[in-house]
Amino acid sequence: MASFINQWEKGFQLMDQNKKIIEDLEKNISQTGSLESRAFEKSCTEKATTTSIEDIHAYREAINEKKLNYKTQFYSYCVVFTYERRRKNSRECHALYEQYKEKFSKEILFSHMYAIILKEDQLASSLEKAHAILSGIIAQSRENAGIMHNYCELQILRCEKKLLGSATSEPFISALIEAGDLLDDCIEKEPDYAKFYATKSRLLMLENRIEGAERLLKKAITLENPERNDYPIRINDYSMHLQRITTLRYMHEFEEKRTIFANNLEYRLTENEKEAERRLDAALSRKIEEMQGHIDDTKNSNIEFLGFFAAIITFTLGSFQLVGGKSFLESAQLIFILVSGLIIAFSGLTLLVHRRPQIHKSLFLFLLGAAVFFFSIKLVPLTL
Repeated sequence: MASFINQWEKGFQLMDQNKKIIEDLEKNISQTGSLESRAFEKSCTEKATTTSIEDIHAYREAINEKKLNYKTQFYSYCVVFTYERRRKNSRECHALYEQYKEKFSKEILFSHMYAIILKEDQLASSLEKAHAILSGIIAQSRENAGIMHNYCELQILRCEKKLLGSATSEPFISALIEAGDLLDDCIEKEPDYAKFYATKSRLLMLENRIEGAERLLKKAITLENPERNDYPIRINDYSMHLQRITTLRYMHEFEEKRTIFANNLEYRLTENEKEAERRLDAALSRKIEEMQGHIDDTKNSNIEFLGFFAAIITFTLGSFQLVGGKSFLESAQLIFILVSGLIIAFSGLTLLVHRRPQIHKSLFLFLLGAAVFFFSIKLVPLTL
């Protein structure tokens, strides 16, 4: 009874909490701007990144609440969708899109948000589908920096995935030029938005402008708000890109040094340097040979194990066939003979499979098999 009362009280508390959230939502919805505006999108994003998992259920219910107007319902959808997207819950986002596409398909932000999920799937088919969606709305969304950034990041990702050809192809170059111009507009509109700088950093990486890419990415890390729910996820993404930049910088530095070394005609190796080079080559060759030997030994050990396993199976099956209808001593003698044959065969297998024959091991196994065989002969006169 007490448990029922507690559940009943919790249910009423949850209803009151949901009611308060919806009341606040209706009160503030008028300040969010038009449905396709950046202000509306940022309000949804801000709400999604500061809302707890308990409160998000109230927004789910508000999507279908008939007492609420269309704008409030769509706002609630955007909050829930953004919340799941920021948690990298792609499956739930796809489900939300399919569930409400008939209701909200006319809204530009609805298509824009779905294109983000397709882009984050990173499949070639998904990227092309996202490009088809954004190409249809980008012309009428030049005032929304979020939609422009989404389109730019998609173009950069298509270049990274080599979907537009090599770095010297016309589609590749055109996509980067277009994305660069749009990103500059995004940064001009919202100079404090961290993600814009991170995306511009990726573009500079594709253009091999390493120092600029690293500077912009570090600025993005500095601008990120640590109080947001998705802060660890974003910082992790930035850290991965920073590692790529560092690796690319080292590769460029190595290539520059190698080019300088190759083009320096005055440089000549001394005899000591040549000898050191030969020793290094010899050491590397030995190391490679040792690694190859280790691989071969491992492979041969596996073959031995398989042979031993097959021998056990053969012994078991053969034992059942041999002992049928014979006395105990005769059965024991035949089993011992079978065991000796298997041991001798296994000694031969050990001798054959190893790259460096193990004479002592093979000889020991052969003598053991022979000893078992002669013991079985002496056990009882052989009568088959």
